[in-house]
Amino acid sequence: AVEPERSAAVHSGLAAGRSVPVKPDSIADGVSAPFAGENALTILRAYEVESVLVSEAEIETAFRFLYARAKLACELAAALGVAAILAGKVDGSRVACVVSGGNVVAETASAILAPR
Repeated sequence: AVEPERSAAVHSGLAAGRSVPVKPDSIADGVSAPFAGENALTILRAYEVESVLVSEAEIETAFRFLYARAKLACELAAALGVAAILAGKVDGSRVACVVSGGNVVAETASAILAPR
């Protein structure tokens, strides 16, 4: 599971062994939940799912990469897996990442893609 550092409901819940309230504040608002559900945490623990956190900068880098290389204007939550891969936070020689959704606000996309 990959989450933003600033919206880590699953990560916090897995670490605590129970649902923990968080204050989500991430550009990846599609995964900005105030807590992870107990059923979800139970399933994730049963399958020994590990949690990876990515920074806002890493999310933006992944969004720019997907836009430039794959011509995808995905929603920012969909870029989380790619952010973790690009940041070297995922081990493995064969890694699959599903990138979906196009629900990104034009102003947000423009700000991320603007030359620096």
